[in-house]
Amino acid sequence: AAPSAGSPPVITGQLGFDGAPASPPRLVVALRNTTVLSVAAGGAHSIVATRAGAYTFGDNAEGQLGRRTSEATQPPWLADATPTVVLADRTIVSCAAGWHHSLLVTSEGDVYGAGLNTSGALGVAGVQATA
Repeated sequence: AAPSAGSPPVITGQLGFDGAPASPPRLVVALRNTTVLSVAAGGAHSIVATRAGAYTFGDNAEGQLGRRTSEATQPPWLADATPTVVLADRTIVSCAAGWHHSLLVTSEGDVYGAGLNTSGALGVAGVQATA
């Protein structure tokens, strides 16, 4: 459901920084000196593919960032606006994001998936969330 006019905005960190929605676009300072190979945006999370892994940030309610953001299990602790690298030892050449899942393709042609596996979105059996 959409928030009412009097409600504060829902902040998920999908843009790579804390705060209210950004218009005009703002620089993601944490990635300023990073060579970006690919970018993907999911329902409320983002992925930036680089030669030194993939940076993920935003909503992580289903593990779609490919990492733990907190020991807490309830929002808002599951959102993380800080771009944080996963698979740092791999070159990620491409990435894709669904509503609650992420896919990363390495330079070796391997595909990694994280998040909610509804309808086999991650290419593995089961529907559990993975991180």
